[in-house]
Amino acid sequence: MPTTEVTEKEEKQLLAILKKYNKKLNLLAVLPAADIEDWLQENASVKQKPTTIYPIEYNKAAIVIKNEGILRKNEPITPSGYDLGTVVNW
Repeated sequence: MPTTEVTEKEEKQLLAILKKYNKKLNLLAVLPAADIEDWLQENASVKQKPTTIYPIEYNKAAIVIKNEGILRKNEPITPSGYDLGTVVNW
């Protein structure tokens, strides 16, 4: 059975991605497919190519990372007026 937990190794990989693309990414969120199954059915195109989505449901994320590091579940995310996200199914 797949887990929705992010391992320490995966956290390091995600931090490396955010660092590599820091001029293009503000936040990096991982949403477990099992938690957004209905949304994935309604937005099947995300399985073929990256899709721009608004608003992003950060509350369903297993992990959210910003330049300063990992945001824990109790840390609020304040969306900007242009809180647009690109979703990639992986």
